[in-house]
Amino acid sequence: MWLFTRKGFVSLAQHPQESDGDKLLVQGRCREEIDAFVALLDQAAGEAHEVQHVGDAASPFMVVARKSVLAQVVARLVMDIDYTEFVRTVHFDFGADPAFLLWVTPGGLQIGRVKPE
Repeated sequence: MWLFTRKGFVSLAQHPQESDGDKLLVQGRCREEIDAFVALLDQAAGEAHEVQHVGDAASPFMVVARKSVLAQVVARLVMDIDYTEFVRTVHFDFGADPAFLLWVTPGGLQIGRVKPE
């Protein structure tokens, strides 16, 4: 699941080595964005989460979190919505050389090629 927030962009996926299914991987491309999201996780859990750098992957920063903690964070983000147009309230850095941009519109999922200036 992709989550675009005013704190940044993260990806959520089931942790592949969790037998009970209680933990998710939270992955991000930008250290500052993952750190801002982890601050929300830490506040919800009452304990610190450790960000791991996993090399040159598409999303090189990762943290493991319990689903219940993530649910609290997502609920808080929803409760804090105070804008009418999300895209006007946030700036995302997709890296130095992004190739494509993906977004959701009322007409469905759209993809656009980012052209260099």
